[in-house]
Amino acid sequence: MKLPIVIVDGLDVVLFESKIQAERDIEPEDICDPGVELFDAEGNLLSAVIEFEKGFGFGPFRWKRRRVRIVELATGENHRKRLSAALQGYLRTFGDVSEEALVGEKLEKLIQRVLLRCQA
Repeated sequence: MKLPIVIVDGLDVVLFESKIQAERDIEPEDICDPGVELFDAEGNLLSAVIEFEKGFGFGPFRWKRRRVRIVELATGENHRKRLSAALQGYLRTFGDVSEEALVGEKLEKLIQRVLLRCQA
Protein backbone atom coordinates (compact mmCIF):
# COMPACT_ATOMS: atom_id res chain seq x y z
CA MET A 1 0.00 0.00 0.00
CA LYS A 2 1.56 3.23 -1.17
CA LEU A 3 0.68 6.37 0.75
CA PRO A 4 -1.23 8.63 0.87
CA ILE A 5 -4.58 6.93 1.32
CA VAL A 6 -7.24 8.65 -0.78
CA ILE A 7 -10.94 8.62 0.04
CA VAL A 8 -13.32 9.64 -2.74
CA ASP A 9 -16.95 10.44 -2.02
CA GLY A 10 -18.46 11.96 -5.17
CA LEU A 11 -16.53 15.19 -5.74
CA ASP A 12 -15.14 15.21 -2.20
CA VAL A 13 -11.59 13.93 -1.78
CA VAL A 14 -9.70 13.39 1.49
CA LEU A 15 -6.05 12.35 1.72
CA PHE A 16 -4.38 10.72 4.72
CA GLU A 17 -0.60 10.65 5.04
CA SER A 18 -0.56 7.37 6.97
CA LYS A 19 -2.68 4.29 7.52
CA ILE A 20 -2.69 5.00 11.26
CA GLN A 21 -4.00 8.53 10.69
CA ALA A 22 -6.74 7.26 8.36
CA GLU A 23 -7.85 4.53 10.78
CA ARG A 24 -7.89 7.03 13.65
CA ASP A 25 -9.71 9.85 11.84
CA ILE A 26 -12.27 7.99 9.74
CA GLU A 27 -15.57 7.45 11.51
CA PRO A 28 -17.43 4.21 10.73
CA GLU A 29 -20.39 6.27 9.52
CA ASP A 30 -18.14 7.98 6.96
CA ILE A 31 -17.49 4.81 5.01
CA CYS A 32 -20.92 3.15 5.16
CA ASP A 33 -22.11 4.92 2.00
CA PRO A 34 -21.68 2.57 -0.99
CA GLY A 35 -20.43 5.52 -3.08
CA VAL A 36 -17.32 6.00 -0.94
CA GLU A 37 -14.15 4.54 -2.43
CA LEU A 38 -10.71 4.13 -0.87
CA PHE A 39 -7.48 3.97 -2.87
CA ASP A 40 -3.79 3.96 -2.24
CA ALA A 41 -1.53 6.36 -4.16
CA GLU A 42 -1.07 3.86 -6.99
CA GLY A 43 -4.80 3.43 -7.62
CA ASN A 44 -5.21 0.11 -5.83
CA LEU A 45 -8.60 -0.33 -4.16
CA LEU A 46 -8.67 -0.48 -0.39
CA SER A 47 -11.43 -1.55 1.94
CA ALA A 48 -12.43 -0.13 5.29
CA VAL A 49 -13.54 -2.78 7.76
CA ILE A 50 -15.50 -1.82 10.85
CA GLU A 51 -14.32 -3.71 13.91
CA PHE A 52 -15.92 -3.85 17.32
CA GLU A 53 -13.79 -3.62 20.44
CA LYS A 54 -14.63 -4.14 24.05
CA GLY A 55 -15.90 -0.92 25.46
CA PHE A 56 -16.51 0.54 28.85
CA GLY A 57 -19.14 -0.20 31.45
CA PHE A 58 -20.37 -3.26 33.26
CA GLY A 59 -22.76 -6.09 32.46
CA PRO A 60 -25.57 -5.26 30.07
CA PHE A 61 -24.46 -1.61 30.06
CA ARG A 62 -21.15 -2.43 28.40
CA TRP A 63 -20.58 -0.22 25.32
CA LYS A 64 -18.90 -1.54 22.24
CA ARG A 65 -16.53 0.78 20.46
CA ARG A 66 -16.30 0.70 16.70
CA ARG A 67 -13.14 1.42 14.82
CA VAL A 68 -12.11 1.40 11.19
CA ARG A 69 -9.32 -0.81 9.88
CA ILE A 70 -8.03 -0.32 6.35
CA VAL A 71 -7.02 -3.36 4.32
CA GLU A 72 -5.84 -3.92 0.77
CA LEU A 73 -8.20 -5.65 -1.64
CA ALA A 74 -6.47 -8.39 -3.59
CA THR A 75 -8.41 -7.85 -6.81
CA GLY A 76 -5.39 -7.84 -9.10
CA GLU A 77 -6.89 -4.80 -10.82
CA ASN A 78 -5.58 -1.28 -10.74
CA HIS A 79 -7.91 1.70 -10.79
CA ARG A 80 -5.47 4.51 -11.66
CA LYS A 81 -7.79 5.94 -14.32
CA ARG A 82 -10.78 6.00 -11.96
CA LEU A 83 -8.74 7.66 -9.20
CA SER A 84 -7.23 10.14 -11.69
CA ALA A 85 -10.71 11.06 -12.95
CA ALA A 86 -11.94 11.61 -9.36
CA LEU A 87 -8.94 13.82 -8.52
CA GLN A 88 -9.37 15.80 -11.75
CA GLY A 89 -13.05 16.36 -10.92
CA TYR A 90 -12.11 17.57 -7.44
CA LEU A 91 -9.45 19.94 -8.77
CA ARG A 92 -11.72 21.36 -11.48
CA THR A 93 -14.47 21.96 -8.93
CA PHE A 94 -12.50 23.21 -5.93
CA GLY A 95 -8.96 23.93 -7.09
CA ASP A 96 -9.36 26.66 -9.70
CA VAL A 97 -7.60 24.48 -12.28
CA SER A 98 -8.63 24.48 -15.91
CA GLU A 99 -9.56 21.35 -17.83
CA GLU A 100 -6.61 21.90 -20.18
CA ALA A 101 -4.12 21.99 -17.32
CA LEU A 102 -5.24 18.54 -16.13
CA VAL A 103 -5.28 16.70 -19.47
CA GLY A 104 -2.66 13.96 -19.47
CA GLU A 105 -1.54 14.75 -15.92
CA LYS A 106 0.01 11.74 -14.15
CA LEU A 107 -1.62 10.37 -11.02
CA GLU A 108 1.34 11.33 -8.83
CA LYS A 109 1.11 14.95 -9.97
CA LEU A 110 -2.66 15.03 -9.38
CA ILE A 111 -2.12 13.79 -5.81
CA GLN A 112 0.51 16.52 -5.28
CA ARG A 113 -1.93 19.15 -6.56
CA VAL A 114 -4.65 17.94 -4.17
CA LEU A 115 -2.18 17.91 -1.25
CA LEU A 116 -1.14 21.49 -2.04
CA ARG A 117 -4.77 22.56 -2.33
CA CYS A 118 -5.57 21.00 1.07
CA GLN A 119 -2.60 22.73 2.72
CA ALA A 120 -3.51 26.15 1.36
